[in-house]
Amino acid sequence: YPPPRSTLGWTASLLVELGRQLLHRSGAVTRGHSRDELDQQMLVEAAMATHHFAEQRYYGFEPLPMIVASLRAVNLGESARVAVPIATPYAMLGMTAGISKLPALGQRYFELARSAAVRTSDDAGMAYSLYSKAAWRIGGGAWTEVYALCDECAAIARRTRNLKALGMAQTLIGHAAFYTGQFRESARIYRELEETARSTGDLQHLSWGLYAGARARLCLGELEESRAMLLESNALLEPLVEVPSKIIAPGLLASVHLRSGDLQAAL
Repeated sequence: YPPPRSTLGWTASLLVELGRQLLHRSGAVTRGHSRDELDQQMLVEAAMATHHFAEQRYYGFEPLPMIVASLRAVNLGESARVAVPIATPYAMLGMTAGISKLPALGQRYFELARSAAVRTSDDAGMAYSLYSKAAWRIGGGAWTEVYALCDECAAIARRTRNLKALGMAQTLIGHAAFYTGQFRESARIYRELEETARSTGDLQHLSWGLYAGARARLCLGELEESRAMLLESNALLEPLVEVPSKIIAPGLLASVHLRSGDLQAAL
């Protein structure tokens, strides 16, 4: 099951995988025919490999391969007709549908993600599903739901010692606090994220803790502390493949310069 190797190939594959998924969701395809054990094992392995490929493309900020690979992972996993831990690609599709203004479809994929995680005892997939849904719901200002999703995610993360998922839950709660005007609370949450990331060596979460914390402090008028945090964050982001943060953090630093009256540095 080799992946496409060009943009044209990914585009063609998108149409194919969308068609297959529509047939699966509609129930038009009968998946009851028998498969031998080797065939099932190959489908499961292909589904998981494709899922990890989708994750890689997510962090590389390549939306087309990410969506196609998620669809393919789901299609392969569903075709195996055995329990396959594909909660994460379901959640990726849910988040994609949600932010594409298709809320009913997004909700359905998050339901499938939760069901797959429960069926396969996939704690990491469940945590991912929860914080992915929270990230989508933040965009709609669904604060009560966001806090509930993050609390559930954090509980799973602490039980399974999944520091990545715990950091994601912290990040999203900090966003919710910021967007509801709780700037001091947001700054506190991101300070905790920053301190944890320093102790674990997680450069991505450290950069988030610094620039999101600086964003809250900027609103509190703490310009010098914000400047120092953003300079450190920008330096950390330099070697990382993290396109959104590489846009956000310099923009925040420009805002600090502007509020300090240094128009040339802001430009």
